[in-house]
Amino acid sequence: MKTKEGGGGQEKEVGEETRKRVIVKAITYRVIVTIALALISWYYSGNLFETSAISVTYTIIATVLYYVHERAWLRTIWGRERRRRMNKKENDGDDNKNNNLVDKQP
Repeated sequence: MKTKEGGGGQEKEVGEETRKRVIVKAITYRVIVTIALALISWYYSGNLFETSAISVTYTIIATVLYYVHERAWLRTIWGRERRRRMNKKENDGDDNKNNNLVDKQP
């Protein structure tokens, strides 16, 4: 998805996220969630060892479950849009036309 991002009066084309960006976002999110869980665990248990055990265990389990969840959604076609490239004849030589047709599934 491409959008325009305005900053300081400038417009800049913003494209798809790179794998590196997605990985960094996932890591930073996981660090924030782990810290929050550790603080909550420590508040209730008052024991640093228990807090560490809970946080590490949860982080491992949550990461595995997230992976399984994502793989399941990759196999699900519900809610996806089917895209088809237009050939040159369909495009009529107009470079300003969108080169993708989107057929939404019900």
